[in-house]
Amino acid sequence: MPSKTNAFFLVALLALVMLTLAPPATAQTKPTITLTGLSFPDTIPPEIGVQQLKFKVRYQMPNQAQPGLGTVASTVVIALTASCSNPEVHLNGPTATTVTIVAGPTQTFDSPEVIYQVSASRKAPGLQLIDCTVTAKANEVNAQAIPASDAVGQKFDVTVGYFPYISAKLAAASLDTGPQKALPFSIEVSNFGNADTTVIFALVGQPPEKWINYQLPPPLPLGSPNSATSATQDTATFTINTPFSNGWNNDEQSFQIQMTPFATVKQDESGTPIQVSVFARSRGIYVPGPEPMLIAFAVVGAALVAKMVRRDE
Repeated sequence: MPSKTNAFFLVALLALVMLTLAPPATAQTKPTITLTGLSFPDTIPPEIGVQQLKFKVRYQMPNQAQPGLGTVASTVVIALTASCSNPEVHLNGPTATTVTIVAGPTQTFDSPEVIYQVSASRKAPGLQLIDCTVTAKANEVNAQAIPASDAVGQKFDVTVGYFPYISAKLAAASLDTGPQKALPFSIEVSNFGNADTTVIFALVGQPPEKWINYQLPPPLPLGSPNSATSATQDTATFTINTPFSNGWNNDEQSFQIQMTPFATVKQDESGTPIQVSVFARSRGIYVPGPEPMLIAFAVVGAALVAKMVRRDE
């Protein structure tokens, strides 16, 4: 039988092995962190506007850490990262904040308010949700043997305001034709703005009465180069029907077409109108069509027939 000394030695050795293999309780329990007091940015005006993202980091210590705190305060460094899915939306702010933990019954502590400046270029898609994330992770506290926390991410959306920008180019600024003819002016319209845009056409001023027979193009929808939902360029046609009078015609008139960009998904958002000018000329001899002459011949023929009938009677 083993002696009492040997038995005691074996029990002590076993206890030492168990203590060596078992990690300390504080190493097994991580602190938890949450983001509180979140204030998300409003719609961001592109290029010139800045909004703010605000929050605090709440640090919850593991229960096992409290007895070891003593009376000395400890500082916890909270690493911060922030980004958006579109690189044209920028989150500028600190890469870290701190939480001070002190001895006492409280196990939850807040950081000072963290502020990020949120901005966007005009290349960011406008009037649609862009997802962003801010992530926080507490570093370990060596003085108190508190391990690092898991990373905690907070997702949020930002919206970039409407940046309207269109251009127009005429295939021909001046067209000639004869009287009572159609003059189609082709206008190539392009959208360089940050959101899908509908272009509305209007005439500036009122032409003389003889030139009021014209047709404005219907609203023209265009996609945005920022979102690639549809073509960013298309052609509209402004048609003028030239005046006419019997005999020689020689008339001319200029027109100003105004184009205003409106956000397709939000029609109360619009941009500064642009204009193009066209010049129409009607020149030539107008000869009435055959229909009036046929009617005249029919009337004369009917009168002759009636006269012949009366003679026979």
